[in-house]
Amino acid sequence: TTGDPRHTPSTVKRDARTADALFPMPLTAVIDYVPGSRDADHLGFGGVSVDAIEVEALPEPTIDVTVRHGDLSYARHAVVVGHYLGDTIVSAERVLDRQLKRALSTRLELGIYPGRLGSHAAFFNESVGARPKGAVVIGLGQVGELSPSLLETGATQALLEFALQVAQWPDERFGVAGAVRSAAVSCLFVGSGAAGLSIRDSIESMLRGAMAANERLVTTEINHRVVIDRIEFIELYLGPYTVEGFLGAGSMGDV
Repeated sequence: TTGDPRHTPSTVKRDARTADALFPMPLTAVIDYVPGSRDADHLGFGGVSVDAIEVEALPEPTIDVTVRHGDLSYARHAVVVGHYLGDTIVSAERVLDRQLKRALSTRLELGIYPGRLGSHAAFFNESVGARPKGAVVIGLGQVGELSPSLLETGATQALLEFALQVAQWPDERFGVAGAVRSAAVSCLFVGSGAAGLSIRDSIESMLRGAMAANERLVTTEINHRVVIDRIEFIELYLGPYTVEGFLGAGSMGDV
């Protein structure tokens, strides 16, 4: 909306009757501060000056992104796939199901397999050092229901679930205890196809979802235990293109 030009800051007259009611604002805002675990021992109750809070600078996680030409046998990490509501387990999911000892089909038979938007599940290979390390399944909803923003949200939630399980994993396949672990994933072009998203939208949505997941790990300080540091996209037919070839240089910013 637009205001009355007569009432711009340069033309508003000061009302002498209300001038005395004005009060000076503090130069530094005073806020109610809820201390975290790191600074709880140094803070008391009540408001605290922003300048008095010493915030530890957290590292900004970066994601190494590649596109690998090949089938699932080339996947170095847990494989991210999508599943439409009402579908059976076919194609890449069937391959993963065989390699993970029917873990996917067992959940489908129990009626708890991802399909609706917002649903997801993480699976892990029982054998240390085996490929793939596991699978992350993202529910895509009904065919035709998916959009780039919905895929981004689903990817964020699914990758956070996977990262949290990686941080808590009992053996050292994802990294030694006490160090920052890697929640790296291999990813198909989730949601792409004749009735789905373009390859560009699929890649962008997955990357934005991973970046959002990392931001939340930083906010909650879980990035001291685990980060999503690598994503490799696997495609059998398109050849060994780079991510920039799909997205255009600079379209995603630094990942």
